[in-house]
Amino acid sequence: MADLMKDNRGQIIIILTLFISVLLAELSLVYTQNILAGMESSTAQLMFPKYPIENLRRIALVDLKNYAKSNPSGFLEYAQKIDQQVERLYAEHGCYASIDILDVKYTSSNQISCYTVKIIFFNSGVDYEDTETVAV
Repeated sequence: MADLMKDNRGQIIIILTLFISVLLAELSLVYTQNILAGMESSTAQLMFPKYPIENLRRIALVDLKNYAKSNPSGFLEYAQKIDQQVERLYAEHGCYASIDILDVKYTSSNQISCYTVKIIFFNSGVDYEDTETVAV
């Protein structure tokens, strides 16, 4: 019995086992958090409306610019009709989108030299707003 009291090897083995089990538990917790963070970021990436915003920018910066070159007298009316159609189309998908013409500058020959457009997009996860001046 006295030999067992002087032998410390059993205590060291138990302490090392406890240390290793705590270390493994912490590593599994960190691994689980990494998996959850990866899932959250991939879900957020899938929810970001990249293509709807690109489409709005193309309409505002390219299509309206081409129309301003070809028909400057009817530009504002055309832009208002496009804005109404965009608002209705995006509302059907549960979003709000708008393309507003804020300012139009004309040359001396009554051609459009530039216009300022405000692009707005809102859905349940993303709020996007941009104002740009487009040279025609």
